[in-house]
Amino acid sequence: MASTKGLRVTTGIGRRIDLRYKSNRYALVAAGLAALATLFWRLSTNGDEAWFWAWRVLVGVFVAWAITRELDPDEPASAVAAPVILLPFLLLGPPAVAASVAVLLASRIIVRSTGLSPSWFDGLVLVGGSAYLGSQPESWPAAGALVLAVYLDNVLYPSGPTRSLYTAVLMTVATVGAGLAWADPGSWESPTAGEWIGAGAVLIGLLAAVVMVRPPTSRGDFRKIQLTEGRVLAVRLLPGAVLVGGLIYPGGPIIPTLSPLWAGIIAIPAASWVRRRILKPM
Repeated sequence: MASTKGLRVTTGIGRRIDLRYKSNRYALVAAGLAALATLFWRLSTNGDEAWFWAWRVLVGVFVAWAITRELDPDEPASAVAAPVILLPFLLLGPPAVAASVAVLLASRIIVRSTGLSPSWFDGLVLVGGSAYLGSQPESWPAAGALVLAVYLDNVLYPSGPTRSLYTAVLMTVATVGAGLAWADPGSWESPTAGEWIGAGAVLIGLLAAVVMVRPPTSRGDFRKIQLTEGRVLAVRLLPGAVLVGGLIYPGGPIIPTLSPLWAGIIAIPAASWVRRRILKPM
């Protein structure tokens, strides 16, 4: 994904969709087709909330592609594979829009693909978003991931500005405060057989993706600084932390809720396997 200098004034985490790139056009087309297919399926089977499902699938497919670009910045094929891998997860339920966007931003902040740390303006947005996520119990794992990402931005090399620490503290306060004020957490839900299978696939993909970490060659969008291996490793470990936290609470629903993240981490070894075993012999 390409970015423009115009965004530099206000944000260090926004990335522009440049339609000159085939991968960007692919993401938009895939998301649109998936949403239309979902809408047709729900309407033809008299399913409830057809438009709601279509919207969540639209965002989910795009986020699966976008988040994989953060998890595997040197290999566009992984991002191409992610929307396909997302499909079986959709059988368990639609992804959550806000939580999925939150883990996308968390991944982007950790790997620092824009080349910049979150700005003060970003901090205001992140604090407000954390408050919203805190008010939604099913989004607590995503809220935790976002706070952790901003904190790690100051810790990982190259270290970010002190404002990242201040922002992380304010995000924590906003999340906890909103949770205490407005959240109505339900009971823990035991994962279904399908959700356990999904969790197992995520763990396998996570282990393979971590082993595959290599020094990246990609550079940041705004500041053309080469991405670091340490940050790529950290961002690939993030799904593991989110999965563990999500299985603790809310339980099984964390699998469909954050399915774009799971599809992204699985896509890394899956695309590599297809490339080596199928495409290369051809």
